[in-house]
Amino acid sequence: MTSPFSSAAAAPILTRSLSSGATDVPLIEQTLGAFFDAMVARQPEHEALVSAHQRLRYSYRELQSASKQLASNLQAPCSGSVWRPVTGSAFGRTTTRNGC
Repeated sequence: MTSPFSSAAAAPILTRSLSSGATDVPLIEQTLGAFFDAMVARQPEHEALVSAHQRLRYSYRELQSASKQLASNLQAPCSGSVWRPVTGSAFGRTTTRNGC
């Protein structure tokens, strides 16, 4: 069996996942981050996330912005090290660390 990740001269279309086996749908051949950024560029105002019970709706652009804000908060230096959500979801709500 050949590897689906072979480095042949002409890059084959990946149709085999190491964890799921063969598929008829080609794999995206990108990291999740790169794929998401491409979706934001293609359709920034389309709905990306809907949480009916929380009454939240995010377009791809809004979700990218919220994700970057959350990542920035997670990487920020702080004297404390324990994270706790203030209320509900991290998106649309405040998340803090003890001691900040």
